[in-house]
Amino acid sequence: MEDRSSIRIGSIRIKVAPEMLERIEVQAKALCMPVATVCAFAVGDWVRRQETNEKLSRMALLNASRQSVEQMGLGMTDERLER
Repeated sequence: MEDRSSIRIGSIRIKVAPEMLERIEVQAKALCMPVATVCAFAVGDWVRRQETNEKLSRMALLNASRQSVEQMGLGMTDERLER
C-alpha cells in the first residue's frame, strides 16, 4: 500500500460563499468524504482539465500551422513551427 503521508504535503486555503459551502457539504456527505477531500479532488480535476485543454490547443495550433506551411510549400519541421 502506498504511503499517504508523502502524497499530501502542500496546503491551500480558500474562502467560498456560504451557499457554495453548503453545496460542497451536500456532495461530501453523498460521497462519504470530508469536505477538504472533495475540494482537493475538485482542484485536481480542474488542473487536469486545464492541462488537457492547453495540450489540445497547442496540438490544434501546430496542426493548423503545419497545414498552412504545407500549402505554401515551405517544408518546415514541427520543431521549427513551434518556435
